[in-house]
Amino acid sequence: NGIGSKSAELIKLFGDVCFYYLENENTGEKPSDIKEYVNNYFAESDCGMFLTVFMGADMTVKSNYTFTPEDFRCHEKIISSLTMTALKNNASNIIIARNCGKGKIPVPQNEDYFAVRLIAESLKSLGIHTADYIISNGSEAFSMFEEGVFGF
Repeated sequence: NGIGSKSAELIKLFGDVCFYYLENENTGEKPSDIKEYVNNYFAESDCGMFLTVFMGADMTVKSNYTFTPEDFRCHEKIISSLTMTALKNNASNIIIARNCGKGKIPVPQNEDYFAVRLIAESLKSLGIHTADYIISNGSEAFSMFEEGVFGF
């Protein structure tokens, strides 16, 4: 109430610009510590969002893609979105990260194991390697690859 169509368009455009910036702000970077990269990304966020980092064969960031827990639960939709984005960016590797929220201990849940296995197997058939699945609270992170929890 009180906002006209032009103001609504401007608000929507501003949101789209911010989203585009966040998705592409680290393009070309080659993180030395992927857990630190993910923690920095989630440091100011307290929502349960997901991040996918699309990387080249040399582990240079090509693009970031964020999505909601609701998207993550719809496995067909998220696999389709990740596949299209990976192919569009010519990504050889992806890293998926989940923000568990500030103050929470970053530990995997049963849903994490199931979904990441499904995603990894789907992308593997296209030559895209799932390099890690990380759970972060913005300051601490759990890496399934480092802990040997999931056979990537």
